[in-house]
Amino acid sequence: MQCIESTNECGHHSELLTELFGEEWHFPVGDRALEENHEFTYLRRVVEAAQQSLRQEQHQVAA
Repeated sequence: MQCIESTNECGHHSELLTELFGEEWHFPVGDRALEENHEFTYLRRVVEAAQQSLRQEQHQVAA
């Protein structure tokens, strides 16, 4: 998901979007504004698996 941090990053569209939706139009509007990023999802799963493995290893060493 690409996130726009400020209205300045959207160039010529920012004035129109601000007029239509208010000053904070660039903030996500819940699940409806999300598009799944499969690469991010994969990386997150890899990191979570590594973290879980490290926690298990630390628990075994402590026991």
